[in-house]
Amino acid sequence: MTYSTFPSEQFKALVEYANKDFNFVANKINIVSSTDITGIPCWTIMAFQDTVNETTGSPEVNGIHIYLPKSSLKGEVDLVGGLTPPDLLQNSASYFKIVDKIPDPQKKIDTIVDYLGTGGAIKYAWSEDNKQVEGSFGFSAIDDNEQIFKVNGYFHIFNKGPHTI
Repeated sequence: MTYSTFPSEQFKALVEYANKDFNFVANKINIVSSTDITGIPCWTIMAFQDTVNETTGSPEVNGIHIYLPKSSLKGEVDLVGGLTPPDLLQNSASYFKIVDKIPDPQKKIDTIVDYLGTGGAIKYAWSEDNKQVEGSFGFSAIDDNEQIFKVNGYFHIFNKGPHTI
């Protein structure tokens, strides 16, 4: 991987449900220091996309979280099954939505729905100074109808706290 392949920050994925596809294009990114349940220091990559539910008109947030060990500047590894936040496990990923499940006139988003990754793979590389990371990934999860769906994407992002892209 070379850092010249992406002119700016990007985090994009195709979410492939059984009966439709969804283009995930992050508009907010955050990378935080974290520790997995076994005590291993990790980087948590958090990508968010603000959307509007086509049926209800309510705002929603789609998200992808990826957990990578800090000890590795690059890797091509299998992703393991994810855990329900706030627990996390290195080399795992999950998809989630924050939705308006409790009807109210303000249409406030109020419920997090987790779709824990069940397995997949990621190939990534950090810059030597840990100021940017790029990679490609793919993982599976299970939707509300107990159907498997796939999330495949790529990213080139900067490690500078929460910010818009």
